Amino acid sequence: FDIWLWHNKLSGKVPSLFYDHVGWKDAWWNIMGGNKYNLAEVYVLAPTFHVTDINGAILDSKEIYPNHKYTAIFHWATWCGFSIAYMPEVIRLYKKYRDFGFEVIGLTSEEELSTISTYIKDNEIEWPNFFSTPSNMLDYPASCITPGVGYPAGQNPEITLIDSNGRVVFTSVITNRYELASFLEEKLGEGKQVEYYTSTDYSQDRKST
Repeated sequence: FDIWLWHNKLSGKVPSLFYDHVGWKDAWWNIMGGNKYNLAEVYVLAPTFHVTDINGAILDSKEIYPNHKYTAIFHWATWCGFSIAYMPEVIRLYKKYRDFGFEVIGLTSEEELSTISTYIKDNEIEWPNFFSTPSNMLDYPASCITPGVGYPAGQNPEITLIDSNGRVVFTSVITNRYELASFLEEKLGEGKQVEYYTSTDYSQDRKST
């Protein structure tokens, strides 16, 4: 079962012929991607995974999903300018909502371990990350866009939000990725407020270290 309706500006309800089909789990993003279908009106099962992260720890969706209100799977790459531009937003949301039931799992491919490790350290990224390989991947079939990734559209950056029941509730395949902030605010409230330090010593102004 395969059908490609990508970016046809379709709207309304997804035909039951599609979402009742046994192939819906693997083909939903081909049908909904780039269209104006409402994700809340269909059931999209999240990918399951049992993978090893870059530090050797096991990441198991059976433990991660139920223990968080929302888990974001973030597909990114250091060589992708759009990923680098979006990364500060993901870091901001993670710091704001991680104490309110929000988790992030990062995945990448076509990277060197030293490159990704350096980037993670330099940018103080605290969520777990793993390389997608044929033996260490999500259970979606390999994307035709990025072979071997095993993730919906295989784009960089691509972010998918999953609730505690293992259902996809937001994805940048359908919705602009910058709308994730308003989605989380609606579901989790204002989150952790950033505390700013107010200086009273101006002797070091305009100096750098």
